[in-house]
Amino acid sequence: MPRTLPASFILEKNKIYNSDPWLLLIELQVSSTSSFYLTNSMTSITSNGDVFDPYPIKIDKIPSSDEGDLTKIRVTVSNITRQLMTYIETSSGLVGYTLLLQIFNAANLND
Repeated sequence: MPRTLPASFILEKNKIYNSDPWLLLIELQVSSTSSFYLTNSMTSITSNGDVFDPYPIKIDKIPSSDEGDLTKIRVTVSNITRQLMTYIETSSGLVGYTLLLQIFNAANLND
């Protein structure tokens, strides 16, 4: 299904140069009752009452089908603190767990 993007998002994505960074907010479900809230920002970001902590994150190109559905995305989250290791080892690498990804331009965090 095609996505509707806020006008400010479209304006920022169409710029040749952005002075404000693109930020990722990731809610990574690690169990039926626990999630990690991570961001690639240098500082914590609060969104909908959740605090997203700075963490090294990388995403690959986001492919979509002709209908606009996301088929698969590779998200790489650093495990330098080893906090995720217990969940990775006991949950088959977290394959099949929910990951909510939000992308914002720092100029328009309220959108």
